[in-house]
Amino acid sequence: MKRLIYGLFIATILTACSSSDFERVGYFKSPAKFRVFTVNTSETAEVAMNDFAASLPNTPGCPTVVYFYPGNAIDPSAMSTFERVIEVCDASDYSYRWWKNPNGEVVAEWR
Repeated sequence: MKRLIYGLFIATILTACSSSDFERVGYFKSPAKFRVFTVNTSETAEVAMNDFAASLPNTPGCPTVVYFYPGNAIDPSAMSTFERVIEVCDASDYSYRWWKNPNGEVVAEWR
């Protein structure tokens, strides 16, 4: 009986830890390995969004940008250039943007 209770407890903890408030909607990667992710989230904690963005794939020396939306994130995967993706995403209704520059510096800002 103790094993069953212990097993249920561990399963509950693992399920809670694996649930995410982040839904990756779109992804763009240029031939030069510049990356853009779009994410739907109900999260409003800046630290959680920064941690999630930092966990996404990044090529050292190349920019990675993550746009967070409260819902209805756009999908940039069919766009042709990094510049066009940034233009469209910057004009969209994102709530938070996380940008890792080629030098590794991170700039994050609320809209």
